[in-house]
Amino acid sequence: MSGASLVGPLVHVGALPPFTGLSTEHLRAIAAECEEVVFGADSWLWRAGDPHAALYLVLDGHVRVLRGGAEHRIGPGGVVGFPEMLAAGATAAAGGALAEVEVVALRLGTDALRDVCERNMPVLEALLVYMADAVADRPEAHLGLVSRASAPGPSPYDGPLDRVGRTVALHRVPEIFAAGMDPIVELAGRVGVLEAEPGLGLWTPGEAADRFWVVASGSVRLEEGSGERVAGAGSVPGLVEAVAGRRHGGRAVVAEPATLLTVGMDPFMDLLADHIELGFGLLRCFAQALSADPRG
Repeated sequence: MSGASLVGPLVHVGALPPFTGLSTEHLRAIAAECEEVVFGADSWLWRAGDPHAALYLVLDGHVRVLRGGAEHRIGPGGVVGFPEMLAAGATAAAGGALAEVEVVALRLGTDALRDVCERNMPVLEALLVYMADAVADRPEAHLGLVSRASAPGPSPYDGPLDRVGRTVALHRVPEIFAAGMDPIVELAGRVGVLEAEPGLGLWTPGEAADRFWVVASGSVRLEEGSGERVAGAGSVPGLVEAVAGRRHGGRAVVAEPATLLTVGMDPFMDLLADHIELGFGLLRCFAQALSADPRG
């Protein structure tokens, strides 16, 4: 888009909740990747089973979104397809999105957004904070994301938790660290190791979150709202609050002798700047957690 034609999209993009705090420069980068599309009355933006590959910012008309047996009517200024577009490989569940009348919308594809994030780290940071904040506000989604269902137990690596052992422990979190070995090996050189006995508190309500943990062996009991979960090997307690930059709402206590990797947010964000695929892995996890939550 030319500079003049960017003015309208720039205003609309700047009103989207994930992007409200971004500079004009970064909003312009996003707007440049948007395309105006028109859907005729009774035409589908997507049907059940279609891949979620874009978000649509409705400029004119109304879209009826069918999801989980419920209907939502989205009008001008509303967004459809977000955050589902971030859940790479996800397809629309039963239902779809139907234009009730002629609809004019701005389309932003997942690949285009990824390209923007690769060139503009603040855009990726804004998305991560927004998505982590949304997950943190849903206790069930939050606990489900940061605790693995696998039974607690020792790491399959029998050697000392040196850099190789730390790499193996990080590799047990494939949902997040699925971007290849390079960022995992690099992160393994930046984490600390904590040998923790049962009863040790990792955090209490109201405490600032400036790090998260990866459970290499043993387990941690997580309490959030009225929910409780035991997080075994491969879990990432504290991840959501740390990415969101908010204080802990619950508490975490070591449940059985555990070896934990301590990941500070400053080195982690430095790593994201060099490995965009790691940041999009996190966004995918957040989007999937929100989509799976009953409140979604």
